[in-house]
Amino acid sequence: MLPFLQFFGFKIPMYGLCIVLGILCSGVISYFFCKKFNKNFYDFIIISTLVLSFGFVFAKIIFLIIEFPIKEIPRLLINMLSNSNSNLLGSGFVFYGGLFGGILGYYLGVKIAKCNFSDFVSFFVFIVPLVHGFGRIGCFCAGCCYGIPYEGFFSVCYKTPLSSVETGIEIFPVQLLEAFLMIIFAVFVIIFLSKGKTISFVYYLLLYSLCRFFLEYLRFDSERGHFLWFSTSQWISILIFIFSALFLFVSNVKRIK
Repeated sequence: MLPFLQFFGFKIPMYGLCIVLGILCSGVISYFFCKKFNKNFYDFIIISTLVLSFGFVFAKIIFLIIEFPIKEIPRLLINMLSNSNSNLLGSGFVFYGGLFGGILGYYLGVKIAKCNFSDFVSFFVFIVPLVHGFGRIGCFCAGCCYGIPYEGFFSVCYKTPLSSVETGIEIFPVQLLEAFLMIIFAVFVIIFLSKGKTISFVYYLLLYSLCRFFLEYLRFDSERGHFLWFSTSQWISILIFIFSALFLFVSNVKRIK
């Protein structure tokens, strides 16, 4: 597991590289779907740029809110903006923060591109889990979001100090499990879209919130933020699952009526 990839003498962060690969794959697939469904690819580029930008910013801000005192956040933000070598700039993200930021970015992108809100929603049902899956592979390479001590089948052992993961002990590769689940879901959505069918983004929220709730029990990194019986991510997962389930229930009742 390496945090950097040497390329012509330059060190490229593996986490960032994996994210970029996920974005490129999503962009190529989305280009063909724009052709298939007669959508404007340039509108998609505008919306995607805002989704990524807001997702990155919100994922970082929520991480800072969870990990540091509120009064320290302005100083940390200024340090990151003024220092390109800041450790906080390339590490430390909260996925749920990025998800909420991405939804806001999508809403603004639709307004700027002047297209219908539903035009590209079905695209992001596979884009989000696909990029997320690649990102978790990057987490595995960087040694963050690591799993519980585990000596069974498929265990891994970090021998080089990375992030806050302990070296020399076998742990469960929870990052790869999450990546596998997200990429499999993305593939199923792509297959559905290729057949002219669409899947509501709410199904992704429902599935991921359920998966994330149980995956939290396999996480062992300190950035969990526990409150009462559950971690911060588990509480958010519970809320997202409840609202998603209620939304689907109400939508189905209205459709039946």
